[in-house]
Formats: sequence, structure tokens, C-alpha cells
Amino acid sequence: MGRGVSPKSGGRRLGIIGEPGSGKTTLLQKIADWVLKSTPQDVAIWVSLADLQSRSLEDYLLQKWLKDALGVARVTPEREDALVELFHSGRVWLLLDGVDEMSEANPLYVVNSQISGWVAKGRVVVSCRLNVWDAGKNYLEGFDVYRNLDFDPEQVGQFIGCWFARNPEKAAKLRRALEEGGKERIRDAVKNPLRLALLCRTWQQREASLPPTQALLYQQFAEVLYAWKQEAFPTTSQQQRELNGALGRLALKALDESSSRFRLRKQWVRECLGEGDAPLCQLALQLGWLNIVGVAAENPSEEVYGFFHATFQEYFAALAVEDWHFFLNHVPDNPRKGTYRIFQPQWKQVILLWLGREDVAQQQKEELIEELVEFEDGCNGFYGIKAFFMATTGIVEFDCSFADDIMKKLVCFYCEDANLKRLFGTWFAKLSNKSPSNSTKIVIVEE
Repeated sequence: MGRGVSPKSGGRRLGIIGEPGSGKTTLLQKIADWVLKSTPQDVAIWVSLADLQSRSLEDYLLQKWLKDALGVARVTPEREDALVELFHSGRVWLLLDGVDEMSEANPLYVVNSQISGWVAKGRVVVSCRLNVWDAGKNYLEGFDVYRNLDFDPEQVGQFIGCWFARNPEKAAKLRRALEEGGKERIRDAVKNPLRLALLCRTWQQREASLPPTQALLYQQFAEVLYAWKQEAFPTTSQQQRELNGALGRLALKALDESSSRFRLRKQWVRECLGEGDAPLCQLALQLGWLNIVGVAAENPSEEVYGFFHATFQEYFAALAVEDWHFFLNHVPDNPRKGTYRIFQPQWKQVILLWLGREDVAQQQKEELIEELVEFEDGCNGFYGIKAFFMATTGIVEFDCSFADDIMKKLVCFYCEDANLKRLFGTWFAKLSNKSPSNSTKIVIVEE
């Protein structure tokens, strides 16, 4: 990267992609640290893309970032010119975090159009969830792409050992618990760095049976957090259920919006949790489920909130979905009257968490999977294939009675359709294309 040897851009345009919780933001932070320590003549500028809120990147840098960096109310034209000149010198690393958290319909197109003029003179590194990066035409095709991979079993063991460095016996118990029979699903889930950290955090507080799904892992973490904060902020079971329900309604409302999905307007918080001094709102802030993350661009006096982590917004949203028709209500003769959240990227993780819920009836889950498998779109199967792939991902989260039939159909697709075979071949190649250093778990994805 620093040597400028990446294949496409010579280290000037880099994309970090991966699943939720795979460490994209953490890696971006490591790059920022590296720039500050290894190349002190360079400047690292961090931008959370959700903060743009329809502003251009150029305006944001000059009118928001520069003011904050200098700690002033107004920036003189001379200082604005100095920032522009810094970009022209090639000494700026522009770190753009969370392409998937932008409110735009096609965030990759928007980012590409914003990297122009003097902004384009800097080095640019972006982070993005995999499902958004691969959703359609990629307007950042000139970027060298690096994917954060899951941990392998050895790295999982190393992570646990580091976490419990002062208590090797507890680490050994957790490793043994993961190796027990019937724990294949949770072993696969905790290859993800964030979920492994959650598991270690809950195990640190209480050694309990391992949850079989990622949804139950998040549930365990929520239970541990309530217990951990009990002395400072005591809550009853009824209060916890009410707060979880309110947070779920807030999460659903935000994810359904075309803007500010991960930046929650005060109006939404007020509607779901009450005023800022209301008990539920106060409790959400005290426990850390919600945090004030800034102010609204259109109204600097209005606070903007964010969940503890985007994955917890998705978890609470999944808790608030009562029926599978919320994700899919197919009306073949008039699709405009239907509901098709299954094809919207922001709902994929919510669907998987919903399928992993223990309190959702098996029949509900299987009805959704069956609808996905048998989806007919009248578009030569384009959406039908997307729905089927969603089903193959979903059956990992629960014991579907016809999972074997779905996998047989998947194999038939692979063997009989040349286009799908090429697609799967590329996909498997990407997964197996490991970097020279196995410790980093990052791979280049060739376009």
C-alpha cells in the first residue's frame, strides 16, 4: 500500500470490503495510525460517509471537517486554499468509512462522482459491506479491492487466548465448548471477529451454554450487558422487554427510510422512546444502546443518534419483525402492491437474524424459505435466482426440514448452468484466494 504497488491504482485507490463485523473500520483505523506514524509528512483525513447527509464531499471537507480540525467557527479562504494545496501535493490520505451507511440509492456511484477535482488528488481508501459492493454495477472498479476474511480455527483459538490472557483456564474451557459436537453453526458464526468478541465478552461475564445462532449470540450479549449495568442502572425484565421493543421499532423505522438509515433523527427517537428525559430514552443512552453521534446537517441544533454498532441496529430490528410477510409479500400481477425487502441490501442481515430467533415459529421460517425457493418473477428468473440465493444463506441460521433439497437444487444450478457455474467459480476463487500472510486474512479480489 505505502509502496504504491497495488495492481490497478498504485496504492492510490483502495477498497476494504467484508461482512458486517469483519473489521473494516478497524482496518481503516490501522491505516490511519500507520499514516501518522510511518509517514509523518502525510495527513490522514477520516470521513464517516453517513455524515455527508446529501452534502458533497468537497463541501463537507471545507465547511465541516476543516472547521472541526482547526477548532474554529469560521474558516478563512487562505486556510481553505491551504487544504486544497495539500491535496494537490499528494500528501492526503482520504479514509472514507461506511459506503453502505450512505443514504443514497447507489452509494458507489455517488462516491465515485464525489472523488473529483482537487479531492481526486489525494489517496482514497473506502470501506464497504460486501453485499453493497457486489449489488450491481460497481462504479469504483478502478479501486484495488481487499476483502476481510473470517478467522480460521487457529486464529479463533489465538483470539480467545489473547482475550483471556490472564485466565488461561477460562480460555481453555471456551475452546473446548466450541469443539463439542453440535456446535458447527456457532463455530462458523464466531469466525467473524465482532461475533467472536461478543462471545468472549459474554463468556467473561458468565460461562454458559453456547448459542446455536448469531441471533442468540446477540441476545446473550444483551442479557449480559443488562446484568453488567444492573448496579449503576437497574432494570426489571419488563423494562428490558419494553426497551428492546422500542429500540426495535426505531431500528425498523430507520432502515426503511431512504436516508439516514444509520443516523437516527431526534424526531424518530422521540416517536419510539419519548423525549430525551423520558425513562426509556434515558435508559437507552445510559446503557449505551444509543449514542449521540452529531447534529443534523439541515438543523445544527437537532441531535443525531446512532446505535452502539450497526449490527445491533439490525438485531433489534429483527426482534421487532412479527411475521415473515414483512420481508416478502409477492403480488405477481401487480408487484407495486407487494413487499420486496428481500431484494434490498440493508435487510439481508436482519432477515438472517430473524431466522435465527428462537422465539419465531419453525413454520414461519420455513414458509419464508419456501417462498424464496419458489419465487417467480416474470423477468426470466433474474429475481428468482436472487431469492433462491437468499434462501441458501438463510437455511444456515436454523434447522430447515427441506435444507437437503435446497442444496441439491443449488448443485444442479452449478452443474447445469454455464453462467452460474462461472459465477460460482469466481465466488469460490475469491474465497480461496488467500494473501501471502495468513495472519492478515485479507485477499485481493480480482475484478
